[in-house]
Amino acid sequence: METMRVADLTVADLRALIRATVREVLQEERAAPETEPAERNPQFSILEIPPLSVGAWPEGLKLLSREEYYDDDAR
Repeated sequence: METMRVADLTVADLRALIRATVREVLQEERAAPETEPAERNPQFSILEIPPLSVGAWPEGLKLLSREEYYDDDAR
């Protein structure tokens, strides 16, 4: 089998190759079983991270609000 370099392709050959590749990918996507949102879109995977438990809060520990941290009223 002879290998063809991309540089040797004509514009028409390149367009045909791109169309064939797009068709192939679309067919694979249609044939693939439906997956969970986290598997389809990596951005959803952040929602799959389990919560972290660090135990009880130490005595006297207080979370600061944004206003307390920046010393403003969020304007």
